Amino acid sequence: TDALGSASVTWSDIFLGDGAVVNLGEDQDVTLTHVADTGLLLNSTSQLQFNDSSQYIAASSGDDLDIAATTDINLNCTTVDINAAANISGAATITGVLTTGGGIISDTTNTDALGSTSVTWSDAYLGDAAVLAFGEDQDVTLTHVADTGLLLNSTMAIQFNDASQYINAPSGTVLDINATDEIELNATT
Repeated sequence: TDALGSASVTWSDIFLGDGAVVNLGEDQDVTLTHVADTGLLLNSTSQLQFNDSSQYIAASSGDDLDIAATTDINLNCTTVDINAAANISGAATITGVLTTGGGIISDTTNTDALGSTSVTWSDAYLGDAAVLAFGEDQDVTLTHVADTGLLLNSTMAIQFNDASQYINAPSGTVLDINATDEIELNATT
């Protein structure tokens, strides 16, 4: 029931030795322990709360560190280094550059767009032999052939205007150019 100081009479500094423990609560259920030359250790799954109980940092187990907030967690710095696999669930807006490792993978099939009608990407740079795979079963692919061009797989077609006008290769020796009414070749020779 006794306070150490008061609102009008305060202490200045406190000096505690290596391994000192600050015990909190009548049953000392929360402790803050000095770890020599390292930092401070909050015991067990105790939380360091901010503003209210919904916003906290805590270790939910010996392997997991949770940072929880009611709405937003803002990281304000020049660079955020993530040296682990990242699992992002829910809607995510990523601005900046992914420079190394893995990739960006949606958590659902055929629902997430890369860009939108109002916010677009500028350029895409793909390496030698890169493949653009289309369809949920990747039935149509467009593959980069180094120093040569692009290869559309199998007998797939590039269509123009509608399905009746297309270019495709029905076999390894035949190239078809198909149009509903006419095909025009415009050149000087």
